[in-house]
Amino acid sequence: MDTQILLALAGQLVPVQETLSAISTGTLSSSQERIIKLVSLEQQDNPYAQGLYGMHLLIAKKYNKTVPLLKRVAKYASDTQETLALKLIKRNAHHNLGIIYENGWNIEQSYKKAFKYYSLAAEQEDAFAQKCLGNMYYNGRYVAQDDEKAFHYFSLAATQGLAEAQLNLGNMYYHGRHVAQNYEKAFHYYYLLAATQGLAEAQYNLGNMYYHGRHVDQNNAKAFQYFSLAAKKGSKEAQYYLGVMYYSGRHVAQDYAKAFQHFSLAAEQGLVGAQESLKLMREHGFQPGQGA
Repeated sequence: MDTQILLALAGQLVPVQETLSAISTGTLSSSQERIIKLVSLEQQDNPYAQGLYGMHLLIAKKYNKTVPLLKRVAKYASDTQETLALKLIKRNAHHNLGIIYENGWNIEQSYKKAFKYYSLAAEQEDAFAQKCLGNMYYNGRYVAQDDEKAFHYFSLAATQGLAEAQLNLGNMYYHGRHVAQNYEKAFHYYYLLAATQGLAEAQYNLGNMYYHGRHVDQNNAKAFQYFSLAAKKGSKEAQYYLGVMYYSGRHVAQDYAKAFQHFSLAAEQGLVGAQESLKLMREHGFQPGQGA
């Protein structure tokens, strides 16, 4: 039998971490999955078996079977001080139950229950859950809208390196929500950090700041660089700005065909500005397939 899986099911921290990673990345073997399933059925009081198999079912989108297992883990009470492995498996269950309830995956959507489980996971320093709580306070979802608490939770998650939280803090500094407007902090401490991790919205925001010269010296080359990175990931705003740059010949040689192509990509995603740009190009006689 697989030694790593057996150690994970016995509550050894590193094997639990490695098994959770294998499940989330889809590298768990079929024989390992069978062992976890068998033990979860035979030992319903084993939180590691329940939690690991629940995670496997979640990745497989078998939500109706996932929730009972994860709830069993979430309610698990130890007679002794909880080990790091047990804290990890419970935090993972709280985290995933929050996601399931927030999105209503094969269950009645409940922001109240999502908030409950995110709070439990956040107490255990789960960065994703902290970011989700920040979102709920930022948008006033289930809880009263509270920028101070949103900033607090985004800060906790950003400190752990979560790109989405870094972006959200950048947005709060950029727009002056709860804090004084500060383009420098938005740029250096949050957008740049998130963009380096490949987050498209942060890359677009950097491109936008370079394009308009907000806080930084106006720089078309860097604007084009960041717009290109974000556009490849599907950012409709970045696709639109690339269209503008090709249409006007800003940093790049003027190229109506490429402008039309990028406007089309953004328009297909519903961006009104791109749709209007396409309409104007057609009214001026440009058709797909024409050169610059």
